[in-house]
Amino acid sequence: MSGLWTIKSSQPFSQQEIKNNYIEYDYNLKSRYQINENFKAKKILNNNFKINKSYWVMNRFNFLVHKGKKYKNQKKHYLKKR
Repeated sequence: MSGLWTIKSSQPFSQQEIKNNYIEYDYNLKSRYQINENFKAKKILNNNFKINKSYWVMNRFNFLVHKGKKYKNQKKHYLKKR
């Protein structure tokens, strides 16, 4: 999965989020983020994925939607396969 995902975010990731989740900012695409080679996602229960301590869910458009730390509070971060 490494290198195959692009994050489209309506709000920028913090530097800490980028560091913790192995996210690299793609300066050519501005509002997009590219997962670097160290990225690993663990699929849990149906369409749910865990990246470190963050939870993501795959929606019907093949986007991974970041669910935030409490899982209920969905953030507008989207991870889409290229």
